[in-house]
Amino acid sequence: MFGLRLFLLLKKEQTVFPMKEVSIIDKENENLQKILLGMDQFILFLQTIFRTYIDTWKKSFDFKGITKRIDFWYFLGVDFLILSLFVFVGGEVAATILFPYMVIGILPRLAIVIRRLRDADKSFFWLLILLVPGFGTLILWYQLAQPSKTDRRLSP
Repeated sequence: MFGLRLFLLLKKEQTVFPMKEVSIIDKENENLQKILLGMDQFILFLQTIFRTYIDTWKKSFDFKGITKRIDFWYFLGVDFLILSLFVFVGGEVAATILFPYMVIGILPRLAIVIRRLRDADKSFFWLLILLVPGFGTLILWYQLAQPSKTDRRLSP
């Protein structure tokens, strides 16, 4: 009896804010909406990556202008995934597709590297550093990873 009186006394003194009862279904719907929103953002991210990849192929013969750092890495990432897929699948069919892909892909890769070097305010002569065995590739990768310069006098 004493416990009930104490409970009622404490209850009267407390300020009770109205609370909306949330059912389990509402919580599941909320979680589902969060998951779907995350999936939408992920799909948008993938679309951006592949759009960048396709745009780079469209600009295969464009050695002028610039390429932002993020676009450069998106292109290289997708290119690496495609090449890895061919190597992983293996066999004659993959080999017959891989060779033309590598030969045809030389021009877009060269164009994007030159545009990226220009964006980092470097000369395309930095490609000659590849002639230095070992460290030449590392030095070029470092130059390609440099941030974009704010002066956009060369941008289209």
